Amino acid sequence: MVFTRQRFFHQRYQIGLLLGLVIIISHVYFGQITEANTWLNGINLFNLAISEWIIFDFRGPFTDIFLFSLPILCSLGASLVITEDLQSGFANHLVQFSLKKYLINNLIVAFSSGVLTGVIPLLLDYIMAIWFFPNKVPNLVVNHGANAINTYGIKLFYKQPFLIILLYLTIVGVTGGIYSLISVLSGIMSRNRYIAMSFPFLLVTILTIGSDFLPNYIFSPTYIMVGNSPRSLPPLTGVITVYFLIIIGTIWIIWHEFKSRITI
Repeated sequence: MVFTRQRFFHQRYQIGLLLGLVIIISHVYFGQITEANTWLNGINLFNLAISEWIIFDFRGPFTDIFLFSLPILCSLGASLVITEDLQSGFANHLVQFSLKKYLINNLIVAFSSGVLTGVIPLLLDYIMAIWFFPNKVPNLVVNHGANAINTYGIKLFYKQPFLIILLYLTIVGVTGGIYSLISVLSGIMSRNRYIAMSFPFLLVTILTIGSDFLPNYIFSPTYIMVGNSPRSLPPLTGVITVYFLIIIGTIWIIWHEFKSRITI
């Protein structure tokens, strides 16, 4: 447990989280503070905390920057642990004690790292939004709103905004965890940390381009995470089902690919 915890909190595996926080701080400074000055001057009353949260703040570039960067940010975390163990031969030594325990511990660390890389910056952004703007339930007429067609849980937006924040935090967190698992798989298959870091971004880029050409058949995880998605969204139940299958399938493939690449 101590060894696992040390790996999880090692500064080498926190680069993605730190870069994500840099993007959020930029959003707070160039987006929220500017809007707060306008709101506090009494020029308009459009801005509330939830509409200034980066997931729903579609008026600047920071939402796209953060979400499109997320595959790379999550791949810079603890997803690299197994790849580096394979490269160094350290994995052959560790699995002599327990292959099952080694994989379970490191996959939990990798998935959790991806989740936190997505969730922690978003939580900071929302805390700052509450600091600068009224944390009230939006009014459909007066305040900036959400897109009724391309927003999950739209009714919650105008009734219980805190619940829709939890919903999108969960979506982003699980997506980040999946990015991390895909990074683990690509690292195991290639034994190359650079491929492990770049493959999730490449995959998301292909899906995003595909969703532009076939919006009713191909869906980008990036657009699914946007509060006001620029593309049509699949049903939330479908997203949950596909995410569950991806997680189970990726873990199963990782297990078999890892076993085939070590020498006990």
